[in-house]
Order: sequence, then structure tokens, then C-alpha cells
Amino acid sequence: MWGVAPINWLGNPSTLMPALLILSLWADIGYNIILFISGLQSIPLDYMDAAQIDGAGPIRRFFSITFPLLGRTFSYVTAMTLISQFQAFAQFAIVAPNGGIGRRGYVLSTYIYDMGFRNKDMGYASAVSLVLFFIILIVTLVQQRLNRVDWGY
Repeated sequence: MWGVAPINWLGNPSTLMPALLILSLWADIGYNIILFISGLQSIPLDYMDAAQIDGAGPIRRFFSITFPLLGRTFSYVTAMTLISQFQAFAQFAIVAPNGGIGRRGYVLSTYIYDMGFRNKDMGYASAVSLVLFFIILIVTLVQQRLNRVDWGY
């Protein structure tokens, strides 16, 4: 329609993984929007009123009040999305069965499935699952340390 050639997102090995990541993030966006709406509703209006009386415009109020007070929500949403992406299986198994073209869509969760159910090696699949658990644990602890919010309102 606009004169641009169509892109075969799932048929091209270089665009398969970005397409799968976009799909996975799109699957999580509804949950994240609900969390951000909840975070926005929990911000007391007293801060907004005081900033407006002091002469702060809408952009200044957003960057000085709203954005900082959403710190805990950002931290939680980031942690949950990261954990969700580590555990993503259905998107990869359906859209790119057997890893897709050149196994470019092969992730750790599909590897665990292949080892456990296709190769019938449940012990090895359990060991890899335990490694995945520790990877998620370490990443989550590091992220919680980096995103520490020590204040409240």
C-alpha cells in the first residue's frame, strides 16, 4: 500500500527472534498497563495540587512527581516482565516449532521441553530447569538491588 516490500518476519532467520520478542512483550502489555494504572491511581492528588499551586506545568509535574512516585511500579513491572520472558514457552513453541529457521527461535524453555519430552531425558531437563531457576533468581536479586526504592509517600 505504501510501496514498501513486505517483510517475512517469521521466515527470515535475522528477523525471527525480534518478531518473537515483540510478540512476547505484546502478550504482557495488558497486565503491565493495569499495574501502571493502579500505580497512577495510588499517587495522592495533594502532590499534584501543591505543584500546580507552585506553578509547575503538566510536563514538570510528570517528571518531578508522577514519574518518581511510580518507581516501585516500574521496579515490579520490570521484574515481572523479565521473569515472564525467561519463562516464555508457548509463543516460541507455537510460532517457531523446533526453534524455527536455523533454530534462531530456540530458547531455554523450549530446550527444556525438548530434552524432557522429545528426548525422554527428564533428569537432564530437571537439571536445566534448576539452572533456569537460579538464573531468574540471580537476575531478579540484581534487579531488585539496582531498582531499590527506599522512600514512601
